[in-house]
Amino acid sequence: MTEEIALNPARAVGLRRAFDRSFAEALQSRTEGVEGIVACRVGGDRFAVRLRDIAGVIRTANLVPVPSKQRALLGLAGIRGALVPIFSLADLLGYASHEEVWWILLCEQPARVGLAVGEFEGCLQVPETAFRVTDSPTNLGNRRELAVVGSCAYTVISVSNLVKSIRNLEEGH
Repeated sequence: MTEEIALNPARAVGLRRAFDRSFAEALQSRTEGVEGIVACRVGGDRFAVRLRDIAGVIRTANLVPVPSKQRALLGLAGIRGALVPIFSLADLLGYASHEEVWWILLCEQPARVGLAVGEFEGCLQVPETAFRVTDSPTNLGNRRELAVVGSCAYTVISVSNLVKSIRNLEEGH
């Protein structure tokens, strides 16, 4: 026979916080010198976004198309209680083909936007030594940064540079 234990709500909240804190502390001690990235593919090429640059990864929401001169703007989506403009990452990176969108990388800073991608590879913990800056420029005008994980090289996307390029498109530059 099982015995039920009555917990008051304050004790339950305290236990939950202690449980969550134990995981956070274990993660912090394991991740010194490690950076989290979200790995995805655009047009068959591997890309990564630093976890610290996004607020989350979500399955595609219902997109409502809006009139726009920007080909990259797919529409608006209701996410976490707000309307968020969703842009095609493929278009922003200069890829000609439209991919079917399955995932949205939600960015909060420097602006709240969603970056739509077709293929999400996962979240990876990468040692800081895996990041390398090359002399070859990207189409956004900055130097290319790579995250090398095993035999795979991911081009690291700067969210702040993407948001600047979106603003430049809006202003007609």
